[in-house]
Amino acid sequence: MAMYFRETRARAATLIARYITYSETPREEQQEFLAYAHDLTVRHARFLFLIFSISLIVTWPSDALFFAEAPVVQWSFAIWRGSMLLTFTTFAFLLYRWSSLKHRIWIDPLIGICTTASALTTGYGMGLIGGLDQVFFYGVYSFSALSIPLLIDLRRRTLLNIAIVSGYLGGYFGMFPSHLTHPYLPSVSILLLYTNIGYIVVGHVIYHLTRVNFFQQRALRKQQLELAEAMRLSNRLLLNVLPEPIAVRLRNDEQPIADSFAEVTVLFSDLVGFTPLSASMSPEQLVNFLNDLFSTFDVLAEKHGLEKIKTIGDAYMVAGGLPARRKDHAEAIAELALDMLEAVSGLRTPAGGQLQMRIGIHTGPVVAGVIGIRKFIYDLWGDTVNTASRMESHGLPGAIQVTGATYDRLKERYRFEERHTIDVKGKGPLVTYLLKDRREPLPA
Repeated sequence: MAMYFRETRARAATLIARYITYSETPREEQQEFLAYAHDLTVRHARFLFLIFSISLIVTWPSDALFFAEAPVVQWSFAIWRGSMLLTFTTFAFLLYRWSSLKHRIWIDPLIGICTTASALTTGYGMGLIGGLDQVFFYGVYSFSALSIPLLIDLRRRTLLNIAIVSGYLGGYFGMFPSHLTHPYLPSVSILLLYTNIGYIVVGHVIYHLTRVNFFQQRALRKQQLELAEAMRLSNRLLLNVLPEPIAVRLRNDEQPIADSFAEVTVLFSDLVGFTPLSASMSPEQLVNFLNDLFSTFDVLAEKHGLEKIKTIGDAYMVAGGLPARRKDHAEAIAELALDMLEAVSGLRTPAGGQLQMRIGIHTGPVVAGVIGIRKFIYDLWGDTVNTASRMESHGLPGAIQVTGATYDRLKERYRFEERHTIDVKGKGPLVTYLLKDRREPLPA
């Protein structure tokens, strides 16, 4: 039993020491809270002394009327109020001059000096007027006004209250030592002691709760920043998979997403001889090669405001005119196709051969959207997609093959070569064209 009580007492002592000193708080967090508490203390003190100064000025004439027949009391109140007003205004002025944390070494003694001086002049004034009840009343008033709002730790708060009490008693009994024999002195002294103990405890509870709230808010802000960063990364990842308007609709739980487009232009590209090329490369070389190539295509697609749909092996699929509708989708796709051929023309295979690519383009209606609940992508459906794919697979190495629908849209601005009629799988005979070059630059 004795060991249990010793362990309980040790745990209680540890908790009390931790509650009072916060010794386990990291130094960086202590400094952060110190800056916050200092700023809060200065703002409270400024407001407090502003109110005190106004109240002293406003209530000053009442003394002259109430104690009109007692000039000594009038002068006593005048001296007391004047000294208090001077103390408060000086303190408020210095707080405005020395409000930063680096001046804390001056502000802390200033708080003690000014509050002790105000207590001393109050005790002196009450000594002239007489009445231990008034000493207690003004003491309680000043403690509640000065001591509690100051956000200081337990040790400094205790020293401040001792200084205030010493100032009151010194001023009062220094003026009238005979009051030391007053019959009410013991009871007033006990009440004054209990009042100070109460203010010390209540003040530290306020300090403790403020500290706990500060670190809770600090942890909450940290969690909010982490959550915002996670949301930012999640949104960036989602926008890398889906167009922004589609991602917004998906976040709003709109499923499935399906939109009909009367006319868009679809591009397919494919590397010539990719199968034997991939066999001659290691897996790492193959992935790095395709990553560099498709990253270049991604930059070009973004440059022309087009939507990359997906990659399938060495095939690259892009669409213009969706999800945001635009009239020049065919022109934008044509510009992208020419830029892609130019980019590929400077590349070589690992064996040193010239890299070649086929590109096919078709213009027509499609349905676009997102289906399923896992690993979804923004995809296209319809005969236009199939025809564009056939244009690529039936094309020529290093050439851009388009259908008659796309040719009709572009023939005024681009030069074409008619390829005559070819038999397209699943479509039958079709007249196709090879896009050669621009007739004139597109307007900005």
